[in-house]
Amino acid sequence: MCFCGEGTKYPNRPVPETCGFTINPPSKPGGAPVTDFTKADLDVFTTNGSKRGWCNVDPEEAYASKVLFKEECDCKYDGLWGRFCEVSVLSTCINQCSGHGLCRGGFCQCDSGWFGTDCSVPSVLSSIREWPLWLRPAQVTVPENVNSNGNLINLDAIVEKKRPLIYVYDLPPDFNSLLLEGRHFKLECINRIYDQRNATVWTDQLYGAQMALYESMLASPHRTLNGEEADFFFVPVLDSCIITRADDAPHLSMQEHIHGGLRSSLTLEFYKKAYDHIITQYPYWSRSAGKDHIWFFSWDEGACYAPKEIWNSIMLVHWGNTNSKHNHSTTAYWGDNWDPISSDRRGNHTCFDPDKDLVLPAWKRPDEGSLNAKHWSR
Repeated sequence: MCFCGEGTKYPNRPVPETCGFTINPPSKPGGAPVTDFTKADLDVFTTNGSKRGWCNVDPEEAYASKVLFKEECDCKYDGLWGRFCEVSVLSTCINQCSGHGLCRGGFCQCDSGWFGTDCSVPSVLSSIREWPLWLRPAQVTVPENVNSNGNLINLDAIVEKKRPLIYVYDLPPDFNSLLLEGRHFKLECINRIYDQRNATVWTDQLYGAQMALYESMLASPHRTLNGEEADFFFVPVLDSCIITRADDAPHLSMQEHIHGGLRSSLTLEFYKKAYDHIITQYPYWSRSAGKDHIWFFSWDEGACYAPKEIWNSIMLVHWGNTNSKHNHSTTAYWGDNWDPISSDRRGNHTCFDPDKDLVLPAWKRPDEGSLNAKHWSR
């Protein structure tokens, strides 16, 4: 991610994509301008209002058409609003750090005494009154033979949570929050952004269901921090963000990848690394050979490129492709093709098994009018 930097009037103003490079006129009439990514455009730093600048352009003067500015420059990064990124707004973080941390462009920097990817896990030294609602006991069972009018001081009540209980793995941030923090376009990977009033703006991002489900799992009354009592285990890998951002940062580079250019292969590697992490750091996988584990494959091809090691698990997908008509990739986009992935990595499984997997709806922007109309009650 690039910014104007020190020495400019607006050092935190983004310089995204073609903004910082020379843009040449079309090579033929009616053609598109051509960006020369080998040549920096130093005019973005100009203080001369008659040149197409950016880093020193005053928003009020630009809005009043008193100065020129480079139109290829805009405000793509999260946490900023306005044509010239002049308004600081909330960034999008997982559960907005649960009110117990600073959202740093997608990554939660938790307050002291709070932990987890969304800062929702309190210190063991904290009072139960400080606990989030999902962590508090969901039900207190009183023995039937107790007289409610009597002395309840020594009552031996049973505290229970709602079943089924789901344990959400606290994976390293490489699999989730760091993907959100480094994204180059504010609408990527998420289901909402915040406007100049810090009001929620829901997106039409088709794959936003992955973020929505992850946040819901973390805040669910069915969540447990005790893996020994869990009925299911959720493994939060944000595959739609990996695919969307493939090759846009060094740690997501595909140049030396075993299948250079295949986002499906890169994503398989992330799931395999998540699997390697949980089997070495946690004892729960071997309990059922992974059959009680849940993985979300939200991209178009679903779980077609799931590594063979996790296929016993429950796969959440959007499309439910059983491969009944064709046992090969039919994607029209080459980068998502999974045919070249070798069987020693992928195995020979289908993309969806209706006996164990589930199809979930894709993300759709919430419509308050439909909710108020209560169409389901007709």
